[in-house]
Amino acid sequence: MEPTSPRRRASNELFIGREMTAEDEESIKKLKKSNSQMGNNKSTRSSTSLVDPPTPGDITNLNLETIATPSPLTAKPDEFDDEKELMSLPCYHGYIAREDLTNILSNTGDYLIRRTILNENRNKPDAKPNFLCEVILSVFTSTTEQKNLGKGTKSQTKKTKQERVTNLVTNILLRREGKQWQANELKFDTIQQLLDHFTKTDGFLKAKKFRLKTPVTKLEWEFSHSDVTVGKMVGEGAYGEVFCGTLRLKNGQVVDCAIKMMKNMEQHKTRERIREMMKEARLMRHLKHVNIVSIYGVAVDQQPPFLLLEFITGGSLIGFLKKAIFWNTDLTTELKIKMCLDAARGIEYIHKMVIIHRDIAARNCLITRDKVVKITDFGLSKQGTSYRMMDRQKLAPRWLAPEALMETVWTSATDVYAFGILVYEIWTNCKQPYEGLTPKAAKNRITTGQFLTLPPSCPSALSSYVAQKIFVYDLTKRAAMSEVVQTLERISKMNLSTMTSPAIKSVRPQKSTAATSLMAKQESRKFSRI
Repeated sequence: MEPTSPRRRASNELFIGREMTAEDEESIKKLKKSNSQMGNNKSTRSSTSLVDPPTPGDITNLNLETIATPSPLTAKPDEFDDEKELMSLPCYHGYIAREDLTNILSNTGDYLIRRTILNENRNKPDAKPNFLCEVILSVFTSTTEQKNLGKGTKSQTKKTKQERVTNLVTNILLRREGKQWQANELKFDTIQQLLDHFTKTDGFLKAKKFRLKTPVTKLEWEFSHSDVTVGKMVGEGAYGEVFCGTLRLKNGQVVDCAIKMMKNMEQHKTRERIREMMKEARLMRHLKHVNIVSIYGVAVDQQPPFLLLEFITGGSLIGFLKKAIFWNTDLTTELKIKMCLDAARGIEYIHKMVIIHRDIAARNCLITRDKVVKITDFGLSKQGTSYRMMDRQKLAPRWLAPEALMETVWTSATDVYAFGILVYEIWTNCKQPYEGLTPKAAKNRITTGQFLTLPPSCPSALSSYVAQKIFVYDLTKRAAMSEVVQTLERISKMNLSTMTSPAIKSVRPQKSTAATSLMAKQESRKFSRI
């Protein structure tokens, strides 16, 4: 995202979701009090991406000890001494998220060592939180259960039984007791001795038996901080920063990359931030498309965790468009249509992968020096065909469709509407949607169907299509992204030199319950919550 000051971010955002109750307000007061005691820095969410591409000379060897060191979340004095021992283990995966374990461990006896952040007082509601960086042994285990299916038929004299094999990951907490490691009430001088013991002897955790067989090393998308050289910061948001740098791949090749890392690692938020970053990486690992920013992987062996992305030399789309204004450069109609088509193809691919992006905007698009637009920032994305936001969050209403603002419902059609706003940004060189209005006033315009109109410089064929098929109040009547791509491909082949765009007025809709009716059709399908 283009760096924005907190004041500018606040002017674009508004709380979206159910109204605050007295209970909510009391909970927020308690949270604020707790945050102030822990020295919490207030901030609002903002995604991050590249802004202006640095020159090769900007990439310097910074001292990683000041950037990537274990976060001092624990009061245990030996934590920093333990890091060297952990890093020497081939099966150490750092702060890998629990949700990724089933993608790493697949056979009975597979195991790894990881770190996690736990509240030592999680079982004491009245106690002050005390967050510790704990060491966990995760092992893939299988249990066999026999289910009695009842009496057989007259021809069957025996009861029938069905065996069900349940695969799961067992997590064993490894505690530091003085200079020794403890697990299953046994103590060992080193973690390697502990692993060797449970390779030969069964262990038990709450009646679950486990035996270590195969240590699992880092996968192709897991890197170490030592593989990364951090350079100049090129983007910043409220929760994250983006640096340019280099990455040493598994085959030894060194490539340019963008490094997205978290900042302000407060105790009570670090675990959740790591999960958010790992969820974004989990989604992006499956996306391979020319109009989607590629991911190399993550580096989570130390703090802060790194999200390692393809480095886009052209920078952000919003920066590119604003530079055109600054340098008084005319961007051709053909180029702008190509930008729209590139973004549309990227979104179409995302929808085919059954993902809702939820944050389509020029700030979340990058452009290469060959003028190829790529979609980035999947921090808000959800896997599934629909999603309902159950809590209250601060979002930018200018890019949201009516159903998102009124009923906190997102579908692929919500992304289609946001794509219309992106088209508006491209043709106005990133003029702010509903410029001059407060976020609340912009929300009122959208929820009453007073949508944006594209400028006269936009070809009439595109303006008409956006007004009739994209800026549509009823989400069930909006065009699918595949149809949008086909239409843009036809428009791109037209003779655009003589085409002009007439003024197209938005039509105020009748009271509609489009989102509600769609949900009624899908009442048997639960909204996905990731």
